[in-house]
Amino acid sequence: TTPEQRPRAILFLAHPCHLSVEDWFATFSLPAPEEQAIVAMARQRGAMVVAMSSSNQNSQCWDSHDAPRVAKLLQYLDERQSALFGGGDNRIPILGFGSDSGAVMLTSQLPRALLHKSSAPKTREQEQVEETQKNASTANIPVDGILVENVGARLNPEIPVVYLTQSNEKEQREELVAALQQHTGMTRHIPLPPVILTPTFLQERLPNLVSKEQSRTLFNLIKNEELLENGQRFVHNPRSDPTVQRLVKKFVQQTLQPNDQSDNPPIVDSGDMAKAIEEVLMVVW
Repeated sequence: TTPEQRPRAILFLAHPCHLSVEDWFATFSLPAPEEQAIVAMARQRGAMVVAMSSSNQNSQCWDSHDAPRVAKLLQYLDERQSALFGGGDNRIPILGFGSDSGAVMLTSQLPRALLHKSSAPKTREQEQVEETQKNASTANIPVDGILVENVGARLNPEIPVVYLTQSNEKEQREELVAALQQHTGMTRHIPLPPVILTPTFLQERLPNLVSKEQSRTLFNLIKNEELLENGQRFVHNPRSDPTVQRLVKKFVQQTLQPNDQSDNPPIVDSGDMAKAIEEVLMVVW
């Protein structure tokens, strides 16, 4: 690795339930545009992106069995930085991002795994030794910070955590504010501003799927049905609103309609495209 290729950070991504590692890196034809946008933005900022799937193949949620696997990977990356990325004066920071059960794993279960804490009952002497060694052990944790969303206030004093909340997550915001008032650790809360639906919003979020003209078409369909509050954000959850579902279905059918001048089939499945659009529209609810 040349100095120019040396990453500025190593970012581990923990997917939410019902997704997997492929959704971070899949082609544009699969319905995980928000996850893929996160990867693209991280790479643009010089981060090396690392991810794995949870072991639960049914719900695809993370649990305590996954934390040791993640800890082992992050410890390996930290210990092998010189061999993997070449020499450098500064250690490459290791960060984590997670949503939903991925956030729970990163904030609650991963720190214990990194500190080799056992869930088995401890004697009083063992607890005293662990407390004495805690500061030294904490300094050896190879994770420099965690960014999470869609998770409750799981305040952990061992790893710096930044909590993100969307503008429609009022209960989560109140919970975090109350918890932070009682906590002086390395924790911050960033309430994200509302995202506004604009005529070109869909094209900006799905540049490989939707053109600016098509984006304006769907925007006008939504606006004409008076589904937006103050013409900016959805009044109801677009994923469960039957009118939005109808408009998206109609839009996808028109967008993927074969061109009379071409015999080539559409490059994306209609179901995948509809799911991708629904995922993006959720941002403006």
